[in-house]
Amino acid sequence: ALMSRPVAGVRNKSIIITLPGSPKGAKENLQCILKLLPHACLQAAGADSRSLHAGGIKKLESEAGISSSGSHAGHHGYGHGHDHSHTHGHSHCYNHGHGHAMPVRHTRETDNPQSNDPAAGPSRRHRSSPYPTLEVSHALELIKNETPAPQIISAKVDGLLVGFV
Repeated sequence: ALMSRPVAGVRNKSIIITLPGSPKGAKENLQCILKLLPHACLQAAGADSRSLHAGGIKKLESEAGISSSGSHAGHHGYGHGHDHSHTHGHSHCYNHGHGHAMPVRHTRETDNPQSNDPAAGPSRRHRSSPYPTLEVSHALELIKNETPAPQIISAKVDGLLVGFV
């Protein structure tokens, strides 16, 4: 969860938030952006983006009760930062820099045999997908045909919304 970055945006009056697949990671990342949901709701409702962002990041942070200066570092010892653009997309993340390259393997896979034991942890398990590789066009067709129609749910943004998803 530490290396995952929640990304949020507004599209057609809907708030879209991407979260990691693990419950722990999803919870940590959602807590990271929870205080910013009122701001996102204003944007989703159609508020003027320029007037919302007129005071700059410091104004938005004070309204949300957060700070990206590092003074409110979490219990893990890392700060919380976020950027705002004048589009309706926002990216909120832990401060780790953005120049990271993918790790390079320095050993042969045969030197480290992998287990299928789920208790071994993800880095020690054999990690090949049991699912076939699909062409993107075929995968998109499957998604289109198999995804149920969305349901519109109206909910008040308050303490009762926590844990609703």
